[in-house]
Amino acid sequence: NSFEGKSLLEKLGEFLGLKYFTFHNAWGSFCNSVSSKYPLSLTKSQILIADRGEERVIVGGIANSPFGKFGVFSTHLDHVDEDTRLSQLSQVKDFLNQSDYKDIPHLLIGDFNSVHSADYSDFE
Repeated sequence: NSFEGKSLLEKLGEFLGLKYFTFHNAWGSFCNSVSSKYPLSLTKSQILIADRGEERVIVGGIANSPFGKFGVFSTHLDHVDEDTRLSQLSQVKDFLNQSDYKDIPHLLIGDFNSVHSADYSDFE
């Protein structure tokens, strides 16, 4: 989708003052992205393998801030099966331990889809 010749991510970034971004289109019209006010380098994405049909990914890179470099990554884990989520988290850990990223601090954000009863009140 575009708005005045720019992607929606570009327009959102302009509005929020975040001119650097990276993204990965997942299945359908969904995408994971990271936006930053600091330049991003070594941007990468990886599909998280699952037994089910929905494609999930991790995407991100290194933010080069005046305070130092740090990794910033976004993911969206499976929403149905706990074993699939655990497998995807293991894949995320492997991704973050790649040589490009392993010696810097990380910020991992996203939708982790925890569905344990302890996460909800009796009402919910």
